[in-house]
Amino acid sequence: MAPRRLIHPCDEIVQTMERIYRYRMTTTSGGNLSVRDENGDGEADFYEDFCNLIETFPEPHHYVTSLETDARGNFYYVDPVGVHRVSPDGHSMETIATGFRNPNGMGVSPDGGIITVAPQQGEWTPSSLIVEAKPGGYYGYGGPKATPDRPLGYDSVLCWIPHGVDNSGGSEVWVPQSRTGVPPVREPNPHATFGHPLPSDGRGAGGEGNANRSVGPMRADWGALAGHFLHFSWGRCMMMLVLRDVVDGVPQAATVSLPGRFLSGAMRGAFNPRDGHLYVVGSTGW
Repeated sequence: MAPRRLIHPCDEIVQTMERIYRYRMTTTSGGNLSVRDENGDGEADFYEDFCNLIETFPEPHHYVTSLETDARGNFYYVDPVGVHRVSPDGHSMETIATGFRNPNGMGVSPDGGIITVAPQQGEWTPSSLIVEAKPGGYYGYGGPKATPDRPLGYDSVLCWIPHGVDNSGGSEVWVPQSRTGVPPVREPNPHATFGHPLPSDGRGAGGEGNANRSVGPMRADWGALAGHFLHFSWGRCMMMLVLRDVVDGVPQAATVSLPGRFLSGAMRGAFNPRDGHLYVVGSTGW
């Protein structure tokens, strides 16, 4: 059997974004761009304008962010205009809900039934929050717009988060159900230096005990968190468990901060279908 080609950690992170890259899609400020590797050498060979229906403006915070999918193959993104859905063929786009201040991220449940948005605190937005966007919903940025069906002038949000707990939200990601995953090809020796296994001559010290060894299937088990979704805090470098409930047809939720801190602001996350691990990316500031 030919040896497995080593993959740089940066490339490994990209490959784990399976929800997006199985469709070979990315989001740009002017549309959805399909990036193709025609010959399998790991380098982009062809760039296709998959959808150019996204409108952008020169305002500093008018960025297009996130790219999510659902089981039907639809694409989702969010910008200050609203949260939008693009058809699987890229030929049509619809705005689902509006009224978000500088949204920094979003999430979509695997079946597409729940769409979340994380606007930023500021004018008309008293604190950080998570919105569960409903078709035709309006969530307050720009001032109240009262209607008979919306007497307060805006629709109810999923939950408000105190500014001291989360001063700038990221996005949301759903925890998959537990399953058996594919293990790494080798289990590294704990005494080896990073990237440089100790030599093995098969005799005593440095022998079999120092060699990397194969492992069997591994269990990807997030326990009681499976089926719930997580919210990332860019401002506080942390993530939270979101406990969602529906009362009299109205979704509501509470957040619970999970242990641990990231070294920089957490913005996006994805579960690797191979090993079941959560991979998170972010940035250190503006």
